[in-house]
Amino acid sequence: MWLQVALPLPLYRSFTYALPAGWPVPRPGCRVRVPFAHRKAIGVVVAVCEQCELPADRVSAIEAVLDDEPVYPSDLWWLLNWAAGYYQHPPGEVLFTALPAPLREGRPPQPADDGCWQATESGRQALEAGQFQRAPVRQALMEFLLQPRSVAALRAFHKHWRRHLRLLQQQAWVESVPSPLAQASGTAARHALNAAQQQVVDAVALQGFSTTLLQGVTGSGKTEVYMAMMEQVLRAGRQVLVLVPEIGLTPQLLQRLEQGTGWPVTALHSGLSDRERQRVHWQARQGTAAVVVGTRSAVFTPFADLGLIVVDEEHDGSYKQQEGFRYHARDLAVARGRKLDIPVVLGSATPSLESLWNAVRGRYRHLRLKTRAAGAALPQLRLLDLRVEQGEHGISERMKAAVRAMLEAGRQVLLFINQRGYAPVQFCPQCGWQGHCPDCDRPMIVHRKAGWLRCHHCRRQERLPATCPDCGHGALVHVGTGTQRVAERVEQLFPDVPVIRVDRDSSRNVQTFQQLLKPVRDGRPCVLVGTQMLAKGHDYPNIGLVGVLQADQSLYSLDFRAQEHLAQLLLQVAGRAGRGRQAGEVLIQTWLPEHPFFVTLLQRGYDALAEQWLKERQLLGLPPAGHMALLRAEARDRELCEGFLLQVKAGLPAPLQAKVSGPLPSLMQRKAGFFRYLLVVQAETRAQRQACLQALLAGAEQIRRRKGLRWWVDVDPQDPF
Repeated sequence: MWLQVALPLPLYRSFTYALPAGWPVPRPGCRVRVPFAHRKAIGVVVAVCEQCELPADRVSAIEAVLDDEPVYPSDLWWLLNWAAGYYQHPPGEVLFTALPAPLREGRPPQPADDGCWQATESGRQALEAGQFQRAPVRQALMEFLLQPRSVAALRAFHKHWRRHLRLLQQQAWVESVPSPLAQASGTAARHALNAAQQQVVDAVALQGFSTTLLQGVTGSGKTEVYMAMMEQVLRAGRQVLVLVPEIGLTPQLLQRLEQGTGWPVTALHSGLSDRERQRVHWQARQGTAAVVVGTRSAVFTPFADLGLIVVDEEHDGSYKQQEGFRYHARDLAVARGRKLDIPVVLGSATPSLESLWNAVRGRYRHLRLKTRAAGAALPQLRLLDLRVEQGEHGISERMKAAVRAMLEAGRQVLLFINQRGYAPVQFCPQCGWQGHCPDCDRPMIVHRKAGWLRCHHCRRQERLPATCPDCGHGALVHVGTGTQRVAERVEQLFPDVPVIRVDRDSSRNVQTFQQLLKPVRDGRPCVLVGTQMLAKGHDYPNIGLVGVLQADQSLYSLDFRAQEHLAQLLLQVAGRAGRGRQAGEVLIQTWLPEHPFFVTLLQRGYDALAEQWLKERQLLGLPPAGHMALLRAEARDRELCEGFLLQVKAGLPAPLQAKVSGPLPSLMQRKAGFFRYLLVVQAETRAQRQACLQALLAGAEQIRRRKGLRWWVDVDPQDPF
């Protein structure tokens, strides 16, 4: 008997191993330990064969079968194999992407500290007989264990729970029991649905596969709709997966979902430890986790009986993985829903053009929530012309006056600028020197308080020079504005008001992020200065003014999606204003108030822009009307990188029903010391694109691998250049 085994390697193939005689035959999806290149490796069985084309003396035998049952449920096994083909990625790396680190290392699927503990009958009798009166901690623990309790509950119960539990176990007064299936923890407590929300809930069939695009303005109560659907699915004994774009949204959403559904909610995101991620996977697989809320990798969570998938803020670019296995979690969620025959709900105030295109073509049901749930008015968007008044450090005089008036009224202000650091460029006015990164085609960002010039692309940092390195001039200028500079200026203007800066530098993890936002949750007057971290999903009813300080950066980008992303970002951050009983205001500073983008957005809204963009994409054959993929390559030697792609392109068979352009340099041609080039594949249908990609990959695999050259495929790229 022979096994085809996938290993976590960047190779488009599996490896053949012999199964020793008399060993049980592992099923596809089981892990095995095998010898590989003078070391031991963990692999996944992908096929079992009766015959082998290789000579028997050239085939090694596996060393151990690690699983009696596959570690992937059948739907997840199908999804991963489908995704490996669709995204043209090595299957071994795809399969291992879905496994928590302990499973990739060969450990058992069940965490060592998982499961529940409960008092035995003899333990109950000992408790009734008063045998623990002189041991109050043990008595309290025994009373606690009259019901099955998880390890997490025990950990929260007492800091020395392990020692006391061990003593009780030695007397056979407690025992380990299977974790109970998920059950309601309380009564759902949420706002009653209004008529529009109820119509949406009634329109979505919770039996069978469907994909619903729920387009609701910010504050329209999409989460309330999700919870009403979730409660129905949970009461039917099934599980729910909720995907969110950012780790920072998770704590606030967890609390809302637990209160609104009455069921326990489990988080799954990159901030968890390896053991915690393994525990969530195991609990979901066993059916003891009712609701799992997570970021993009949570789409690979194994479930016992998944009944509903919700993708919140479905337009968000963070659902696309940009390194390694470059999947899109939203699209995989829809594929998984189709395989499981369950409903998928995609929610957004500003849907992606891909989802709108699918709705136009009848693939998705398109439902709308056009007004805010509590009757609050949508904020009015107004432009501030910077040609008339430029202001100082990115804040115009009219913006300052609006901030002052809002603070005096006891309300909060959010100033949005999508640039962290103090300033984007350090410049010498005498000789023209600029603080460019020597390894990237970008300037290094000034972080003045820390005293560093930092590259946000390769993480290189250098001490902030006091004088020009070229001419010695001592009056270097900071050009442009970042969050730190804006926060500093606001502190000078309003010294008695808390100023809270929220960006990747100030909030490295969920705990820090939540602590920073505590004054905002308390409702006290304050000024928030931040990046797009503040634009997504946060609900703070006392924010009365949103000021957008730099809105023009994407209007002339070479990325054909730039204006789409700008509109989504502006409307998402604008939606933070006026979510309470009082109306809100949004001021957008711009040098280009007559630009067609702003005229259409303010007068006719996002839908009009999206309709216009879809027509343009159809004419140009761009996604979503057309289908795109990239073959990217990078090397420290420019000629090696470009030459590889030329060689691959020259080896393509003719004729092809797809257009291949390039090699073209990336928009940032050099990053972290590597030159980056790409081939662009465009086709009318996915089948044509996939056929072209397979030809490209076949040619690339035949070219001798050169040291220092890296290449990969990016299907449905969100960052096309």
